[in-house]
Amino acid sequence: NISLVQLPTPGYGTMFQLLLNCDLYAPEHVGLCSILVSAGKISGIKKAPDCFNPIMVQALQDLGAQLTDVKGKKVVPGFIDGHVHITGGGGEAGYKSAVPYIPLTNLTINGVTTVV
Repeated sequence: NISLVQLPTPGYGTMFQLLLNCDLYAPEHVGLCSILVSAGKISGIKKAPDCFNPIMVQALQDLGAQLTDVKGKKVVPGFIDGHVHITGGGGEAGYKSAVPYIPLTNLTINGVTTVV
């Protein structure tokens, strides 16, 4: 059972996001973790039971951090699609055999961050 969780986009001026209760794969299974994201980049990972302590969490909240409890959902690195025709393809046998282009959104909502 896999479900994708789209994290809320940090509001203007939000520099930190703390993701709590992540089941992390990086790509091997790490287990339950909290992940600190700073300016869109992962800046810290703490494995349970040593997740970010309440004092650290409060300090981050005081700095305006956005906290998101992902409730045990799986967190994985972005996927690489090794064979994709972003601009479409085919069509040698006419219009009906052409493959349409792939909108970027179709890739990113499915976890694909790199195409080759």
